Amino acid sequence: MMALTHGKGARMAFDPVGGPEAGKIIQALSMQGIFFQYGALDTRNIPVPVMDILGKHLTLRGYELLVI
Repeated sequence: MMALTHGKGARMAFDPVGGPEAGKIIQALSMQGIFFQYGALDTRNIPVPVMDILGKHLTLRGYELLVI
């Protein structure tokens, strides 16, 4: 991801899977990046890279759509 953005990182990321690999997506965000977790195909916990969240001022959001 960093190579695709010339080292800047992605402004926003959407993840429908979750699980341990989500931490890599979070680390690939740019300053003030936004991470949306909108699914849990992998129900294992997401590792949270605390220093990336604090140092880059990231926003992590959860979203779900329930159809009744």
